[in-house]
Amino acid sequence: NSAVKTYVPLKFEGKGTMRLRIRAKSDDAEDIVERELKVEPQGKRNMIVVNASLWDGNKSAQSFSIPKNATDITPAVLKVFPSPVSTFDDAIEGMIRMPHGCFEQTSSINFPNIMIVQYLKQQGSLSNEREKKYLACIKDGYQKLLSFEAPNGGFALYPGGHPELKYSVYGLMQLVEMSKLIYIDPAAIKRTRDYIAASRSSGTLAYDAYMAMTLDEIGEPGLAASLDSIFARASKSDDAYELAISANALAKQHPEQAR
Repeated sequence: NSAVKTYVPLKFEGKGTMRLRIRAKSDDAEDIVERELKVEPQGKRNMIVVNASLWDGNKSAQSFSIPKNATDITPAVLKVFPSPVSTFDDAIEGMIRMPHGCFEQTSSINFPNIMIVQYLKQQGSLSNEREKKYLACIKDGYQKLLSFEAPNGGFALYPGGHPELKYSVYGLMQLVEMSKLIYIDPAAIKRTRDYIAASRSSGTLAYDAYMAMTLDEIGEPGLAASLDSIFARASKSDDAYELAISANALAKQHPEQAR
């Protein structure tokens, strides 16, 4: 029950899309991970954006020059959008990223990935190819998130670190939201929930409200006293952030108080 980070230098011969295969083996376990990596030549990518309208035979002429030392590996790509709205899908492609870094960095990438995929599925604008690609990022985020979990539950900033309530609450919310898209081990949710429930109060209104909102999301019973306390404390607060988090915590069970 420990985590070890090892840096392995890689040298790629050639450029383009490469497949990386890593195999880890111990006396009683083995795992294999495969990833596709895009290896690009050194240099600077140039992008030209032109805004113009074409209708009834109207023409728009644009010119550009290709440097003499440009590589022949990376192709030139021309994208034409039929309407301003259609640029949204292309922008989404750039928002989905592979999680990395510490717990905070991983979460700052993973949670937006989750929200984007949920939105696209709700809108019915997610193709099978893109869904497979985006869910692969979320699955990677799930595995990355588990590396920050302490043996007895709760999440730490770094692998093998001491769990903290603020990370654990945020981690639980991610597990809950990811479970709507991919398989999440129920035991992982339970361990985190048990850690949070044992702590229950962080001492600050914002964290207590976010904690109650998260526990309410997974159907945690016995939150009445916590929600009453949050309402009483929020009624005396003039902090916009505390009031916003408290309103979200109260909205599901006490919509009138949330208002």
